[in-house]
Amino acid sequence: MKKQIFLFAFALICVVTSNAQTRYLDQIFSSVDTTMNITYGTNIDVITGMPASLDLKLDLYEPAGDTATNRPVVIVVHGGSFLPVPINNYCTGTKTDSQIVVMCTELAKYGYVVASIDYRMGWNPVSGDQDIRTGTYLNAYYRSVQDIRNAVRFFRWSVDNGNPYNITNDKFSIIGEETGGFSAVGAGSLDSYNEISLPKFINPSTMQSYIDTSLSGNSYGTEVRPLNMANYPTYSSDVNFIGNLGGAVGDSTWIEAGEPPVVSLHTPSNPFIPYSFGAVIVQTTGDFLINVSGSYHLQQKANSLGNNDVYINAGLNDNITQIANAKNDGVNGLFPFYRPSVETSPWHWWDTTCISNSNSLMTNPDMSESKALAYTDTILWYLVPRMAYANDLVSTSSISETDLSKSVLIFPNPASEIIEVYVENNIMHSIALIDITGRVVYNAEINENKTILNINEFDPGVYFVSVSTEYGLIVKKMIIE
Repeated sequence: MKKQIFLFAFALICVVTSNAQTRYLDQIFSSVDTTMNITYGTNIDVITGMPASLDLKLDLYEPAGDTATNRPVVIVVHGGSFLPVPINNYCTGTKTDSQIVVMCTELAKYGYVVASIDYRMGWNPVSGDQDIRTGTYLNAYYRSVQDIRNAVRFFRWSVDNGNPYNITNDKFSIIGEETGGFSAVGAGSLDSYNEISLPKFINPSTMQSYIDTSLSGNSYGTEVRPLNMANYPTYSSDVNFIGNLGGAVGDSTWIEAGEPPVVSLHTPSNPFIPYSFGAVIVQTTGDFLINVSGSYHLQQKANSLGNNDVYINAGLNDNITQIANAKNDGVNGLFPFYRPSVETSPWHWWDTTCISNSNSLMTNPDMSESKALAYTDTILWYLVPRMAYANDLVSTSSISETDLSKSVLIFPNPASEIIEVYVENNIMHSIALIDITGRVVYNAEINENKTILNINEFDPGVYFVSVSTEYGLIVKKMIIE
């Protein structure tokens, strides 16, 4: 991501910080080291129909030049409908998707060790038998939850074996997008056989759960079974935080008191994974799979149980939070991305020479890199402070306003043609204009104490002007008429 964009990471809290930046809230690193295809486990793959062992790989992102030896870990889980590209009929669905690489890179700049993982895929989306479709889908989902937990245990094992990644063994977060969000939520909530024995998970032909634990073992993947190899079974799979981008939970009853805090961002017009409650739909055929609770309902449930109190009680009231709260019906930790048409993930972009480009564009018709980066910025600004609280990495005093905001003048305000931005006794390094949905619609580097912006190309409405200075970030609200 361009320099002028990551400078706005201060705006994830959208308040003014002191001259000293705060690790895990601010991007204090400018570059990232990447190590590709580290093996984090081996397990049984069924994608060809013939079970065979498969090495599970991850790509590791670390802040360059970092000397810390007790860093928290973020595991990022890509989407793709549990099918490989291009069988999923889409251009995305790998650990090296464009949006995944950017998200991992940007998170590492905050000081995290970030892992983008592969996981086992494979199910039958084209069967005319709904029980086969639903059963194979749920088993693919189940294996992905096992693999995420395997990755957590791998890192804990690594701490006891030389700690090559310089991490701590008690601060883990999972961020998943689309079906990866479904899996991430499962990694924080699916913890008993009873949860996969609810009526909707019962195969009416056999009157048994679609998920046969005599073949697959428990949801942690710590039991040796014909379709599961137990990797690092003596280590804990517990995590501290779940970030859900467009996913769901298999059933709202899975979410219980004491489980990890969760934050959800979701496009309500997603036709395949519901925003509130509804059906998961096969992307390739449009067929029904199973009813689930989407981001809206799972956030309501987690909030009602007090699971999210750690960040709710922090009193976050920045501009990004205010934008989310204006749209989320009072459901804390939920950021809906309302779009003008049917859309899945506005943070996606891809190479248009992809064989499935035309199909992918059907659910992201105005796809572009700039659009995706703007949404990725918003996702991080919303997730990062809540993730830091959930991992006990910051205190409330780390996020505080100062009178520095009084030094920025914007006039006229409201305006329709141009605005002048002036900073008293300071120099602007960069400036951004953010719309009410949280998208960065304009950004530029500046090395002056004043600038003039032509705003007549932007739609009327409420915007936020974000100014990065030597002493911190100042965010002001303005109206374009």
